Amino acid sequence: PNNGGPTLVGYTSASTAPGTIQAAVSAEQIDGSMLATSEWIKFFAPFFGQECLANEIFDGIKERYDCHAAKVAQFAQDFDPVKVAVVQKNFGYDCGGCEWETSPYFGVSDAGYWKDYIRTAGAIPIVETSPLFDGIEPTGTSYQFTNATAFHEILKEADVVIDGTYLQNATAESILEAYEIAEADQSQYKFIQNKTLWRHDRRVSPTGGDDWFEGRYPEADVLLEDVIFALHPQYSGLILNPKHQLTWMRNMYSAPQQDILSADKCTDVNAPAQIIADSCKSIELN
Repeated sequence: PNNGGPTLVGYTSASTAPGTIQAAVSAEQIDGSMLATSEWIKFFAPFFGQECLANEIFDGIKERYDCHAAKVAQFAQDFDPVKVAVVQKNFGYDCGGCEWETSPYFGVSDAGYWKDYIRTAGAIPIVETSPLFDGIEPTGTSYQFTNATAFHEILKEADVVIDGTYLQNATAESILEAYEIAEADQSQYKFIQNKTLWRHDRRVSPTGGDDWFEGRYPEADVLLEDVIFALHPQYSGLILNPKHQLTWMRNMYSAPQQDILSADKCTDVNAPAQIIADSCKSIELN
């Protein structure tokens, strides 16, 4: 009970709600699958008396998700395995010895949700296959390296890199600078030569808020399409529904532009968000 006060319902974290508001949130987003996260719409629906509509929406999401997953599984059989590294440079936090102080490090994600995204999209999380992780344990949900050389050896194995470094106005050049990769050495990295460096911050607010931490949760099917698109550049030309446009993922070489979600794009604050998804047909029907 929240003593009659308002309840914030949605895909968010309790820490983002004002202290006077009780939050009903989805914990599934931390370690769960894309689809399991979207299914929380069934939990939120009773707050609005929309249980039947929630079931209808989720059934559509699941049907499209399963369709995309089946298509990419069949597609991936005809290509070499794609090794994916989700990484970041953490610049550390110097607060004069406070409890939140951290030293800089290079991080390679071991988060359950990222591994699920990558596997479902027909690729391989590098943390599950590279011998460079043998004998070391992750710290929380990432492997942390203070040695740039060790980090570079991992990046050299990656076919695709998804970057999560906190950078203002990030570019491919600023990311590689954060990774401490010298220009003379860039030919040693497949993801640089093949221009497969991605970030998940295509949709942002004018003040830098990232829709990745909100908008991706309800629409697992759209998220899966985005990840497939990023990990398999040949896919769209062969069988992906041509209507799909990247929503959260952006290639830092070929399409680095961001979609700024300004207030004027919301014409009715009381209207529900529109479903982004397009349709999905099986390979046989394409």
